[in-house]
Amino acid sequence: MMLSLCYFSFWCVMRGANFARPSALHRAYVHIWLFVLAWAVLVAVTVTEDRMQIASGYLFVFWASQVFVATLVSTLELFGLPKKRQYAQGVQEDHEVRSHLTAVPRNDTIIAPSPGELDDGETAIQDDDESGEGDPPNETSPLVGGDTRGNTRTTFATGYRRSIAALVKATRDGTDRAGGKAYGHEQKWSASLPSSTWFLQFLILGPFMIILTGQLGLILTSSLSQTGADGSDLLRPYLVIAAFSILLLLPVTPFIHRVTRHLPLFFLAIFAGTLIYCLAAFPFSASSPYKLYFRQVIDLDSRNSTVVLTGYEDFARMVIADLPSAFGKYVDCVPSSGRQLGLVDCSFDGNDAAPNPGRNVKPGIPPQTGYDKLVNISVERAGLEKRATIKVDGLNTKTCTIKFKRSVKSVGVRGGGGPDHRIDPQGFKEDIAEFALWRSDWETPWVVDVEWDDGEDGEVGLPEDEAGQTYSTAAQGELRARAHRRDLRGLDGLVVCRWSDANTPGVIPALDEVWRYAPSWAIVSIKSKPALVEGTKSFMA
Repeated sequence: MMLSLCYFSFWCVMRGANFARPSALHRAYVHIWLFVLAWAVLVAVTVTEDRMQIASGYLFVFWASQVFVATLVSTLELFGLPKKRQYAQGVQEDHEVRSHLTAVPRNDTIIAPSPGELDDGETAIQDDDESGEGDPPNETSPLVGGDTRGNTRTTFATGYRRSIAALVKATRDGTDRAGGKAYGHEQKWSASLPSSTWFLQFLILGPFMIILTGQLGLILTSSLSQTGADGSDLLRPYLVIAAFSILLLLPVTPFIHRVTRHLPLFFLAIFAGTLIYCLAAFPFSASSPYKLYFRQVIDLDSRNSTVVLTGYEDFARMVIADLPSAFGKYVDCVPSSGRQLGLVDCSFDGNDAAPNPGRNVKPGIPPQTGYDKLVNISVERAGLEKRATIKVDGLNTKTCTIKFKRSVKSVGVRGGGGPDHRIDPQGFKEDIAEFALWRSDWETPWVVDVEWDDGEDGEVGLPEDEAGQTYSTAAQGELRARAHRRDLRGLDGLVVCRWSDANTPGVIPALDEVWRYAPSWAIVSIKSKPALVEGTKSFMA
C-alpha cells in the first residue's frame, strides 16, 4: 500500500513539473537534487559514526556513490548538444529561408514538397496551384525553365531549396536540421541529446540500491511489526515503512515523468483497494496474530489470586471472553504501569485456576492450602532503633523483591555483593523504596539489614500559638506520644517472590487455559513481566 502511494505521488509531482515547464534537462536537475540530498545524508551519517559510534548508515554510502556516478553521466551527455553558435546560426538560416520564401510567389520559388511533408490542407492548396498553372509549353518556352512571362529561375536554386511546408512542419514537430526530434514539448535543441543514456543511469542507480534497500526494509518491517503490542510508539513502524518505500523509489524519480498515466493509475487503484481492505477487515489472523502478556498475582495473606492479561483493551476483553474460568466474572481494566503506552491490565478473579508454583501440594488438593509455605519472612528489631533485620526465603524460586511502603536509608544483604560502583560511583543518593534479591541456589535464605530515618532525634519541636505562648503540658505530652507511636510503628512493606515454570502442565492452570482457548488470531506471550506468577506477602518491623 505504501509503495503504491509513493509511486503515484512521485509520478504526480514529476509529471506536474514536466507539464508546467517541460525541460530536456529534467533528468539532470533531478540527479543534481538527489546528489545534494545524498551529500547531506552522508554528512549526517559521518557525524553519527564519529560522535555516537553508530555505523549502520553504510547504506547511504553506496547510495551517495551511485548518485554521484549517475549525475556525472547526466553532465557528460550534455556534450552531445550542438554549440550555441552553431545552433543559433542554424536557426538564423532557417528564419532567413522562411522569410525569403514567403516574400516570393509560392509557385515560382519553391519546389513541390514530397508527399510526407504536407498535411491534407496543404495538399489541397498544392493541387489548386497545379491546376492554375499557365499555358502549356510551346515554341517560345525557354529551354532552362521559366514561363512565357519571362520569369526565369536557375537550375540549382530550385533543386536545393527546402519547401515552405517542410520548414513549417519541422518547426511544429521540433525537428532539428540533422533530422532529430525533441521529446514532447521540450526544447528543440534537445533532439541532439543521446536517447539511451537514461538506461545506463537507471542501471547505476537502480538494481543494487533496490536489492539492498528492499532486504533491509523487509527485516525492519518484520522486526517492528509486533512492537506496538509491547507498548512502543505505533507511529514508528509506519515511519520506517514510509522511509524505505521512498528509498526504493528514489532511483526511478529522474525517469518517472515519461511513464504513461496507465501505470500510476493502476498503482492508485491498488492503494485504494488495500486501504479499504485494511480499514474494513479484522486486523489479525492466525498467520499474523496479536500478542498479549500473561501474569497471575497471588496474595499469600488472603490466598486470593488474580489473572492479568496486558494488551489493548478491546482485544484483551475479546480473549478473556473465551476463557472458561472468566465466565460471568467482572473484568477490570486499568492503565498498565511501566513503559507501555496505551496498554491496559485487564484482570479477573483467578481462584478457579489457582497456580501451584511451589509444587508443594499434591494433585487433587486445592493449591491455596500450601500458600502459607511459599514465602517465609522473619523480622528482628532491637527496641525502638531505626534498623531491622529481615530474613526471606522463597520456595522453588531464586528471586524475590522487597517493597517498602516508605523509603529507607540503606539496605545490605549479608554474604552478598555490595552496590556496583561502576554503575553508581557515588553510591545511592536517594532513598530506597524497592530492593531486588537474587541467589544462585534454591535453599540459601536472604538476610537483609535495613536502616531508615524518620526525622531528627531528641525533643519534638512544639509550635507556638497566635499569642506567642507555647502549648500546655498536656499538649506537649500528646505530641510526644505521637512521636513514640511513630517509632513503634517502624517499617512495613511487601515481599514479592516470582515463579516462571511453564514447562509442566498443571503448574499454572490459568496459563494452560489461555493457551488452549484463546482465539486463533491471538498469541499469549510470557515476557511482559519478570515472571508468570507473583506471590506477595506483607511484613512489619
